[in-house]
Amino acid sequence: MKKIIINSIFMLMMGFSFNGCQLTNYFNSTPKCSDDNVQSLVKDIYINMLENAKDNILLNVYMSKAPQSISSLSSIRAISFDKEVNLRECKAVANFDDDSNLDLEYSVQIAEDGNDFYVEFKEDFVEKLMTQSIMSNMMQ
Repeated sequence: MKKIIINSIFMLMMGFSFNGCQLTNYFNSTPKCSDDNVQSLVKDIYINMLENAKDNILLNVYMSKAPQSISSLSSIRAISFDKEVNLRECKAVANFDDDSNLDLEYSVQIAEDGNDFYVEFKEDFVEKLMTQSIMSNMMQ
């Protein structure tokens, strides 16, 4: 039953956007996973994700115990780089404001005009975060 609830909530969360864009001129070069602007955007996307969850009563119940912000990223590394589409796949550990942490996978891609880049979370991060939040709610 727990698996069904988690999967249902996860599907609801998929309706929200877990990506962001930042205007910066990188001259057609995809920024590195550890770039300060990329890290800042990852933190902003997380906060926006939590804000979007507050608009949905069911999601808000399960996400209310989620950490409120990512304080830092550590163990940042590139997994792959596709030169053809300027897409860099990244992994890091998201260190939260409540001293917990969670593995995070994200991608960074430069726009075709070379003036901005996009960061997008992989879906499994959201599922892990929701599971962690649900387990936290059940413990109380």
